[in-house]
Amino acid sequence: MQKWLWLAAAAAAVVVGWWALSGIRVEMPWDQPQFDRVSRGDISVPITASGLIEPRLRFQIKSEASGEVIETPVRPGNYVRTGDVLVVLKKDEEQRAADRLKAELDRAEALLEQARINVRKSEANADQVRGTVARLEAEKRRLDFDLEQEKQRDADRMSSPQAMLIAQTAVDSVDAQLRSTRAQLRIAEESITEAAEAVKIQEAGVRAARKLHEDALDRLEKTTLVSRHDAIVTALFVRPSTLIQSGTNSFMGGTEVLELADISEKLVRVRIDEAEYGRVVAVSPLEALPETPGLHEALRAETDAMARTGIVRITVDAFRDEVFEGRIWRVEPQGRNNPGSSIIQFDIYVLITDPLAYKLPLGAQAQVEFTVDRAVGVLRVPNEAVKRLGEQSGVWIRSTATDGRQRHPRKFVPCRFGITDGEFTELRGVLDGEALAPETEVFTKLPKADDENES
Repeated sequence: MQKWLWLAAAAAAVVVGWWALSGIRVEMPWDQPQFDRVSRGDISVPITASGLIEPRLRFQIKSEASGEVIETPVRPGNYVRTGDVLVVLKKDEEQRAADRLKAELDRAEALLEQARINVRKSEANADQVRGTVARLEAEKRRLDFDLEQEKQRDADRMSSPQAMLIAQTAVDSVDAQLRSTRAQLRIAEESITEAAEAVKIQEAGVRAARKLHEDALDRLEKTTLVSRHDAIVTALFVRPSTLIQSGTNSFMGGTEVLELADISEKLVRVRIDEAEYGRVVAVSPLEALPETPGLHEALRAETDAMARTGIVRITVDAFRDEVFEGRIWRVEPQGRNNPGSSIIQFDIYVLITDPLAYKLPLGAQAQVEFTVDRAVGVLRVPNEAVKRLGEQSGVWIRSTATDGRQRHPRKFVPCRFGITDGEFTELRGVLDGEALAPETEVFTKLPKADDENES
């Protein structure tokens, strides 16, 4: 009998325990709700693009002289200043060219002196012919007088036909000589002009020969190639015993010797899709935009020029924990279609303005972040707190009212949201009059058990 009593008591205990536990809901850790808070802060909406770090100026250096390289005192990575020696060539070839052109100059100067002598000779010859003309003119006047006297005597029947013939013949003879001499004078004067033109030709020849000789001396001097810029050597294409051609006397443009980069300013050239072009233009300084007629005026009227700082953030893998500052320097007006793609992209040049820009190596891959929208000092909620209930968007907050079915009482508050940066969303207003102040708790994850009960 006692045994049956124990069995009945045990059964009753099981029933009572089952009834008690059936009203208890156990939440697993992954089913529990999660919370965050409304806060006040800044939200920035970025556009990210990548590109290579480049110098603002890059110089392809070619020698103006030809010859064999005998010394290269610089190496890639060396920083050179204006006047530093870059490459030294043998002078033999350029010395021979200078000597040959000096001989050509001497010959041209001798020909010029000869032409000037010819001018003086022509002038002397012309003076001599002018003297002959003057003598013949005087002789003609005398003979004309004699002929007139003879004609007067003939009228008085005091002359003979023979005397008249002699007088007339003398006049005709001197006339012929005078015409011939005057023709010689014209030829002599033309010779002076011709000789003067020859002098001009020879003077031009001397100038050309002198310029060629000076160029040869300049090239001879430039067999020692020096830097014209403060820059860093990024590439060296020659070594001792290399033969190079002049960049001025070669049809192929000459031999490239080395490459310099002016690293006083560094740029990052990135490409953005055309869908993002307008938003980048909206934050770019006016001086960085294309000078399209009417564009600057329209943008100046639409937006605050002071807000167009063009400031960007730059990161590189070489310095993962550091952020560098830059500024939009130039926005290209012409889009480009990448091979194999239908997306049009635009080049944007970013000037690195950070004081630590010297740390960034040329050719490094840089990530550039453009802030195209910004809200300062606004109410914001975590992105996970933004929920939908039917057609409305809003947030869930704790509620003191309960219907007994919710273990975590809550209330849905419809809201009007603004921009988002992927982490926070701007809270612009509440639609039902509920106040959401900073530090208000919001659900970022709803409890699963309550969801099942609500469903």
